[in-house]
Amino acid sequence: MDQDSTQPSAFPRPRSNPKAPIHRPLQHRVGEGAVEALDETRTIIRLQGGKTEVRDFQKIDSVLAEMDAFADAVAGVTPYPITTEEMVNTIASFEAVIQSIATGSTVRLQ
Repeated sequence: MDQDSTQPSAFPRPRSNPKAPIHRPLQHRVGEGAVEALDETRTIIRLQGGKTEVRDFQKIDSVLAEMDAFADAVAGVTPYPITTEEMVNTIASFEAVIQSIATGSTVRLQ
């Protein structure tokens, strides 16, 4: 959804680029804990009992990495790093998120 840059937002665009995408934290509950993407390179893992762990990752060009992995797989250099099952599960997860938003209820994956 495109948002008018004159309207206030809980997640404002950077002032230097009003057309930049709005970055929202992404949080996913897993069992008795949660994982939250704080930004492009940092996540925090929160476990039951209050234990937390922050993980920092090297910033990469993910599109370039994806294209390199695909090219290497097509050339027979290395297998593609994501299995077909992982691809299907990722799509199922996104569909469950959409269904959960639409219905306001928890969606369990099989």
